[in-house]
Amino acid sequence: MQILYFYILTWIMTLLFFPLMYITRNVFGNEDGGPGVTNWFIIIVVAPILETFIFQRGVFKISTSLKPVKGKQALIILLSAFIFGLVHPYNLGYMLFAFSIGIVLAYVYYLFHRNPQKAFWTTALIHSLRNATAVLLVAFFP
Repeated sequence: MQILYFYILTWIMTLLFFPLMYITRNVFGNEDGGPGVTNWFIIIVVAPILETFIFQRGVFKISTSLKPVKGKQALIILLSAFIFGLVHPYNLGYMLFAFSIGIVLAYVYYLFHRNPQKAFWTTALIHSLRNATAVLLVAFFP
């Protein structure tokens, strides 16, 4: 049930950030709308696992040992989300979109961080479901 809740929360975050994404698209243009759906396996399976390993697990593991951010979970969540947004540079709006999703994914990782396996796989599964939904939307409603 928690997975469904956080999956829905990713869409709520998208709605909250939509005005900013819309403004950046109209101000800066839309150079690239995001990844294509030609390789759905990478988008739905490989990317969520790899990105969870790097941007949630990696950032949390490194950040918890750095004195300036150690124990400041909200800052670590924002840092993780910020880096997650930066590595999705299709355009500024998409980076904001990725940042909003990154907040939820980092929070989920933090929520379960006492059980690293559960934190990793729950976060990766939510990310995978989100990507699968996006692939289906783009495929059926281009």
